[in-house]
Amino acid sequence: MTKKSKPESWKMVEHSWSDTSIYTVDDKYICTLSIKNEATEANQEKLEALMKRRALLMVAAPKMLDMLKSCAEDLAFSNENCDKELHQQLLSTIAKAEDN
Repeated sequence: MTKKSKPESWKMVEHSWSDTSIYTVDDKYICTLSIKNEATEANQEKLEALMKRRALLMVAAPKMLDMLKSCAEDLAFSNENCDKELHQQLLSTIAKAEDN
């Protein structure tokens, strides 16, 4: 994990009130979130807000993964009294995010 690289950047594109897509900054499609089939007059605003929060979290994910890697590395190498269980949980979470 000593390899330092710039995290991939993602962006959110709101197509309509019901559909939002996530793309890399060079326009590679990641996914689309949609509330079209779930929304009613009674819950539309709530679902729109939830979709936006989820999209923003997804856009932040590459940077968060990079920060998590840095934390795991710092914890392991800069602290002799490292909490081994916490470090293992960090490594496990990183592996899941990287699909390893």
